[in-house]
Amino acid sequence: MLIAQPLLYRCCPPSPDLAPYVTLHWSMQGDLPAGVVREEYLHPEGGCGLIFNQGDSMQLNGLVHGARRWINGPSSRSAIIALQGRVRLAGVRFLPGAGRLLLQAPLHELLNHSLDSGDFPLPAAAEALWQELPLDDLAQQKQRVEQGLRLLLARPQATTDAASRQVRQELQNLSQRLRQPAFPQERGAPAQPRQVQRLFRDYVGIAPHQYFSQLRAQLARERIKALEPDGTLTEIAHELNFHDQAHFIRDFQRIVGLTPGQYRRRQDRKRQP
Repeated sequence: MLIAQPLLYRCCPPSPDLAPYVTLHWSMQGDLPAGVVREEYLHPEGGCGLIFNQGDSMQLNGLVHGARRWINGPSSRSAIIALQGRVRLAGVRFLPGAGRLLLQAPLHELLNHSLDSGDFPLPAAAEALWQELPLDDLAQQKQRVEQGLRLLLARPQATTDAASRQVRQELQNLSQRLRQPAFPQERGAPAQPRQVQRLFRDYVGIAPHQYFSQLRAQLARERIKALEPDGTLTEIAHELNFHDQAHFIRDFQRIVGLTPGQYRRRQDRKRQP
């Protein structure tokens, strides 16, 4: 039985020196009544991150996930976590392309994987990342995690090189292309040389055209959340230049796991008192 219950969600931006690498720090806490399950979606946005579970065990995509700390790799579609009992979750989300520098691993190898901390040992100096976090104090949580991240970035291999700069430029180009106020009807991610595609998959975990589709789905989710009661999904499909409503529904569902209509109804339920 799936029943919506309030959970306290908080987030905060990274410190300025980590802003080129980190999207945000977040935590989710609450105590759900016995027998009540709360589903939350982890939507793909081209990044990856670290997640810490200091509450009861949960399910990830229908499977029991008992790890206390893990790397949440890049994903091709939304993941579903089912929470119950004592909920004490926290995490840090990396910007697209930044996880490669922090984790020192090709991100396409982590695609659609959640890797237990025991299977991904960190340098001894950064082991503090895997210690118990003060979830009741988001500022202290942020401070603890960022200490470990700075130690990861201090490694010689984590320096920004020509490859990472090229990938960041491509990420910026795709984002700008998506948000242009006017564009041709057949707009999509432009074809890329194979070398750029290989670098992109190494640093981001997915191909440029997949990242572009995720950006568009992310923007569609933002538009649906802001939609007025009399607004229509057709308006969003037209604004984001989908060929037609069927194309919008198909692409959105492939990435998010819900149709635009289902996602809108889910947001409406969340707004109800």
